[in-house]
Amino acid sequence: MKNKLFPIVAAILLLLACQKEENAEINQASSIQEFKTDELVQELISNNEYFINNMGSPNEESIQLLKKSNLSDNEQIQLSNVLGFKSLSDYNQFLKNQSELANAIKKKYFFLERFSQNDIQNLLKEVNFDNLNSNKKSLMLGSRCAEKLKNCSRLSNIVYTAEILGCTATAMGVGALTGGIGGVFFQLACGGTAIEHLQAMRTECQLDYEDCIQ
Repeated sequence: MKNKLFPIVAAILLLLACQKEENAEINQASSIQEFKTDELVQELISNNEYFINNMGSPNEESIQLLKKSNLSDNEQIQLSNVLGFKSLSDYNQFLKNQSELANAIKKKYFFLERFSQNDIQNLLKEVNFDNLNSNKKSLMLGSRCAEKLKNCSRLSNIVYTAEILGCTATAMGVGALTGGIGGVFFQLACGGTAIEHLQAMRTECQLDYEDCIQ
């Protein structure tokens, strides 16, 4: 009798395991669709876009400052000015808000922990940027060059935001607690890498635009 029951029990367990895996896939697919229209995601993108449009042009010295674990008061002020903030307080507040938003998003969407930055970038590409209430630079309607610049800037934001979301939860948490003072958020979460990549992309976008309008 036991020999007859064993294959039946094994089949039931296999069926339950398959059903559990199928339910998990359905739940993840639903979460992914929700992510694309989530207000927190849109707010993070919008805040980053405002930062990108108003930041200065970080030089190599500034990039190195972002990688340091401790900065003097003068270095903090220097870095905040280079990045386009009116004051050190504004700089710290931006990093704190960015950290809190990223943490909330990662806590809400657990699948992000298993996603690569390329996967996250592909998700962000499906967010409707046109519906974001952001501060965009004015572009001439109907201009092919301006449209190329707009798309390039959008991709820069996607890459930057994906790198922020790709940071570890621990690093993000420390950043939130410190409020980003002394660049701790960037140093722990991504070093100067996110800003370095962003600056390189912004420069390339601008050069392509200048070539286009000539």
